[in-house]
Amino acid sequence: MENELGNLLRELRGKTPLREVAAKTGLSHTYIRDLELGINRSTKAPIKPSPDTLKRLSEAYNYPYKQLMKLAGYIGDNEPDLSVFSERLAIGIQKMGLDLKDVAGKCNVSVDYIQKLLLSPSQLPGSDTLNKLAELINVTSDYLAGYTDDPKGYGTKSYPTDKPDLKELLENQPLRYDGVDLSPEEQEIITAHVRMAYDLIKKSNKIRAGQRRKNTPSEE
Repeated sequence: MENELGNLLRELRGKTPLREVAAKTGLSHTYIRDLELGINRSTKAPIKPSPDTLKRLSEAYNYPYKQLMKLAGYIGDNEPDLSVFSERLAIGIQKMGLDLKDVAGKCNVSVDYIQKLLLSPSQLPGSDTLNKLAELINVTSDYLAGYTDDPKGYGTKSYPTDKPDLKELLENQPLRYDGVDLSPEEQEIITAHVRMAYDLIKKSNKIRAGQRRKNTPSEE
């Protein structure tokens, strides 16, 4: 993957003068040229633009920011797009008519933390908070995290937000059935159903735990 980002930036710029792009982005024309080459010409060291730099370039070239972030190594194939998470959380809260104080209280976090998730999260919340947020806005945690575009659907891979037991289950699922290798499509179907079953079991356990607390005599 030799200088894919630099090659793309050079292709996006086309015949547009470096100084014109510099004026649009607020970056120096020499720095833009270094980015296209993939190397700092002064130090001869590889160069990696910051997310802010990539944001400016995506706006100047009208090119998806997420794709530039992937090529720069900030987002892996299985990692979430935090802008999708924030947008879906905001839409869900508004659609359900929820107050930020109520959301924070039900998730056992501060209002400031919820505001940060809506405006500029540095990472997804932990699995417990993510699950609570998803339940509040009536979607799956996979949808909220951006792993699927189906509000009631499930992703088909092992993700950083998964708990260790689910991650192990997904990563060690059988790749053969009846002596025959499963196709990628069949493996995705199995993974999606494993995630669905895991989610149903988790909800069932939560209901049973609530019933046990209800039926346990309180001490006076």
